[in-house]
Amino acid sequence: MSEETTVYRRNTTEKLRKSLYVENCDTSVENERELHLFIQEASLVFSEAKFDLRGCEYSDSSLEDHNNAVVLGRTWDRKADTLAVSSLKTVKVEGFTRRIMLFMAQRVFDPIGFTCPISLSPKALLQKYCEMKGDWDREVPEEVRNEFLPWLRDHPVLEEVRIPRWLRGVEDSVLNCSLHTFCDASKAAYAAAVLFAQNTIRLFKFSWYRPNHEGHQSRH
Repeated sequence: MSEETTVYRRNTTEKLRKSLYVENCDTSVENERELHLFIQEASLVFSEAKFDLRGCEYSDSSLEDHNNAVVLGRTWDRKADTLAVSSLKTVKVEGFTRRIMLFMAQRVFDPIGFTCPISLSPKALLQKYCEMKGDWDREVPEEVRNEFLPWLRDHPVLEEVRIPRWLRGVEDSVLNCSLHTFCDASKAAYAAAVLFAQNTIRLFKFSWYRPNHEGHQSRH
């Protein structure tokens, strides 16, 4: 932020610095008062830079009629404060080529990474088939088609998966928190998972956070 914005709270400017992704600012505040103050100050900061900050939306369990919003490519239920995969309607395809496989495998846009355990399968299969060379618009062998079709048929079920947008904050009873990261790899893929641990006065709690699996990329 420029020196002209130093009249605003550091909390506001720091959130803007750390929470911008493309054209969205995705952040959290402590309460409703903080929410309205952040919206007001953020709008003024962007106004000084000749940007029009608009379309502010927030979660609220008391919402009656509400429309879902889109955050980082995910569908955001503002009442339940959960994230889900955007619409994955079944697409009818004519022919079954490597190009079609690539198109279908990339339909799941997920920068957060929680669908990776599901989206890995078609990418690994596509990688395996690419090693055989061949034309991108030629029909794939029957055995490849039979492996891919079950995933293609079932992947719309991902729309039913909901994850909390907010990782539970630190309460007064929490003595300390820690993050534990685990990684592993094979010839086909690598994986990482983060364990969030809270040591409270009464108990020790664990939460799994952001598992991630990816296949190695091949260029042809």
